[in-house]
Amino acid sequence: MIRKTVLLLLFTLFISFPLLLGTYVSLYADSNKTSPQMCEKRFNVRAGSQRFSIPYCRSRALSDGHSTATRAVIVIQSSSLNASDVYQWMWEAAGRANSQSKTVVFAPQFPVKKDIAAHNLEDNVPVWEDWEWAVGGNSLRLSGARSTQISSFDVIDQLIRAFYDRGKFPRLRHVVVVGQSAGGQFVNRYAITNGIHEEAKKKGLSMRYVAMNASHYLYLDKKRPSPVDGKLRVPNANFIRAINHQLPAGETPHDPEGANCRNYNDYPKGLDNLWSYPARRSIRTIKRNYRRRDARYLIGALDNNRNDAGLSKKCSSDVQGLTRLTRAHLYWAHLKDVYGNMIRRYQKLVKVPGIGHGSRNMFNHPLGGLKHIFDHR
Repeated sequence: MIRKTVLLLLFTLFISFPLLLGTYVSLYADSNKTSPQMCEKRFNVRAGSQRFSIPYCRSRALSDGHSTATRAVIVIQSSSLNASDVYQWMWEAAGRANSQSKTVVFAPQFPVKKDIAAHNLEDNVPVWEDWEWAVGGNSLRLSGARSTQISSFDVIDQLIRAFYDRGKFPRLRHVVVVGQSAGGQFVNRYAITNGIHEEAKKKGLSMRYVAMNASHYLYLDKKRPSPVDGKLRVPNANFIRAINHQLPAGETPHDPEGANCRNYNDYPKGLDNLWSYPARRSIRTIKRNYRRRDARYLIGALDNNRNDAGLSKKCSSDVQGLTRLTRAHLYWAHLKDVYGNMIRRYQKLVKVPGIGHGSRNMFNHPLGGLKHIFDHR
């Protein structure tokens, strides 16, 4: 009996210790997902003394720079891990906006564990659990070079710092970080929690964040929109039961006492129990910094399918609304509640007509990517 108690205590400490340190450790790293294609080129980043090589697709080698580019677009893969696709579609959109001569496009790739074998990855290419990359999670701690971890958000920080080299990017003035679906979730969290925004401004770079068709968002307080009247309230058991009454027939109702309902405000959907990258800054600093950051939330007017396979239906997601379209509008109401109407000076919610859930169409739409990524008129 004593031996079983000791073993149980040790197991509990094993699971809890990383959380006490503010570091999330995945228990779901054995997904069967692989990237459909791996970008061939690499750029270097560091985590302490460890140098990593990050796969990326690009219009110009980062090491070569670009003498005429005024805008850099960093486009983030979606849940299908399709960095090569989003790069091609973004470069196509730059052409439609007549901006290719003055734009560089970079699509960093965040591989997953199965990619090591599937794509014969070098030892110094970090890999992530198949969704944690989308919210700034650390790479998986494996053997060799991968025993050192790096946040996916640190990768973007270091990519942006490469633009500070005015010998290589003499005319660069604008940096846009954009993503659709899981890429939109990435952009939303990165926009709020990164510590490089003000540094880049001092280097003469204006930052913009364009989150498209995200499945869910990072809320800045504990309140969520009531399923009864839309007013922002802290969820309780009756709140969850009201959501259950609105679920389509056949869906399993949420347990108000279940962990995902009780922990609805944990990161990455709230500011409780922050992971290691966002925890580098206080919540007060995070909220203060974000109020003046240039962010755009683009949502397809037709992205309202509750049965879409990629839509998160967890309790912590459903307290934000039941479809992506609803969640985007309710998140905008949340931001106005937190910051007041002054948020309209810096941020925008844009409903893109005739668009459902698709990266290529969003990037190339005249009222979507062409306008908000390239400032095309």
